[in-house]
This record gives sequence, C-alpha cells and structure tokens, in this order.
Amino acid sequence: EFGKAVDCAVEDQSAFLKLYARAEGRRPASRLDESGRIILTPAVYDRVVDTVYAITANATFRELTASASKQVSVFAEFTKGFQIKGRMDFLSINDAKKEVHIIDLKTAREAGWQQGFSRSFVQYGYFSQLAFYSILARLSGITSSPTPDGPQKTIRCSLAVVDKEKIRFYTVDEEVMKIATQVVMDSLNAFREGTTLPQSTDPNVHICPLELACPIQTEKMDVS
Repeated sequence: EFGKAVDCAVEDQSAFLKLYARAEGRRPASRLDESGRIILTPAVYDRVVDTVYAITANATFRELTASASKQVSVFAEFTKGFQIKGRMDFLSINDAKKEVHIIDLKTAREAGWQQGFSRSFVQYGYFSQLAFYSILARLSGITSSPTPDGPQKTIRCSLAVVDKEKIRFYTVDEEVMKIATQVVMDSLNAFREGTTLPQSTDPNVHICPLELACPIQTEKMDVS
C-alpha cells in the first residue's frame, strides 16, 4: 500500500488526500474510514509524506518530468492476436531530439546503490521491466518518426529510486538492456506459445549476472 500511496501522491496530491487518511492511533480500527478513505498508520502515512517531499523537492526530478505524461497506459500488438500492455510512471516524447524517455519510480528503504538498492535491482528484475517498456514503446509506435522516412526515436529508460530522505537516478547499461530485451522477447514468445523457458542451473543468474546489471548512477542526469 505504501508504494501505491506514493504513486498516487506524486501524480495528484489532491487525489491522495481524498483516497488516504492518517489513523488517529498507532493501529487503525478498520481499513476504511467513514468517507471510504484507506486508513494508513501514522508511521506509514508520515513516511509517504516524507518520500513525496523528497521526490517533488528534487530539482532534477522536476526537470526530467516537467514535460512528461504521468501514469501512461500503453498497448501494443506483440504478434497477431496477442496484445501486451503496460503503465509507465512517466513518459516523455521529444520529437526535436528524437528521443523517448521512460522513467519508472521506485520506493526503497535505501535508494543508494551500495547501501542496498543493488540487491533489489536484481531481486525484483527491474531491468526486465525497463526492457519490457522499451519493447512496448517500439511496438506501440511511440518511437516512430512523424515523417514517413524519418529515423526512429531512441529510447532511454531510467529508474528514479526514492527513500524518505533522497532520490537517486539510474540508467541501465546499453549492453545489459540488449540482453534483458532479448530475454523478455523470448519470455513473451514462450508465453504466447504456451511453453516455458529453460531455467538456469545457476541460482545466482536471473537475467544476467549482477556485475553486468549494475547501472550507471549519476547525482544529476544529463538533461541537455
């Protein structure tokens, strides 16, 4: 519920106030209040407020998302009769720069790479999610040129990871994205055909080794 509440507050703070309420005591007596709002414990509610402040007060985040659309549902036909869809937190399309920038917002107890986010990055397969968004963007036509013979737009996928004190931005190495994209493509094909992918015998291998999956961390991303 914490992550959903943060997403809601970042997208529309007035909607957050209509959907969520702060409990009077340490433990709410029920899940919903008389108005139908979801009751959060004081600790969770206050953490949501601190996290949202860390996000919205960050100048880089505001700059990156200033022209972006929020919570964008994208649909595409993977193959005939097989549709895929996804909901992107932030989607920015720049025809002048011929670039599509997809930003996925993640909440974490610690946003620092060395302080713990590196484990979450691999454990939850975040690079797979970004690879899926990349495939979805291409198949949906988002990257198409406005002119018939023009070049396709490039895709940049980033993670904005926030804890209650700070926000960190990560972009995934291009070679890692190629590996992840191919694996996601294979997974989609296997799902469509009703088959399963062979599992790795190495329990440490998810999509690619951790040392390959390490993203490039920047305190301030290049927005030029």
